[in-house]
Amino acid sequence: MPQNGKVHFTGSLGLENEDAVFKALGETIGPRARRYPDGETGPRYHWIRWVFDLFDRHPALVRVGGLRDQTEIAPFRLADGVTEIDFETLGYARAAIASCERFEIHRAEGTIPAGTRFQVSLPTAVALSTTFMEIGDRPRIEPAVERG
Repeated sequence: MPQNGKVHFTGSLGLENEDAVFKALGETIGPRARRYPDGETGPRYHWIRWVFDLFDRHPALVRVGGLRDQTEIAPFRLADGVTEIDFETLGYARAAIASCERFEIHRAEGTIPAGTRFQVSLPTAVALSTTFMEIGDRPRIEPAVERG
């Protein structure tokens, strides 16, 4: 069956790890998708919530209020006196490199059809800032999120 690109994945797949994702996609989707994502497994499972801990530990950010329950995320603002912020990394590149290495192994073993490419899905800086940051600080934080 030739690749037809009729299937495109955009988010978490809810499996244990990227190996389980690649195996499941290879068995069920096969060549109907031109690209396979890693399924945002492990700590990345719930879309962008995994960066909350990074923001919570960042010395230039402070929480505005507290967590009300596990479905609500307390927003952050720049700490008093902070006018610029930098993130060394948000971790997306590191996760993608590790997953791509697993992808290549599965493709070489034939679990993933030849010609299928590895898909890296990244949230926009706007998605991260509107979820996690107070509106007044977003213009100063979004460029740092993009660089990270």
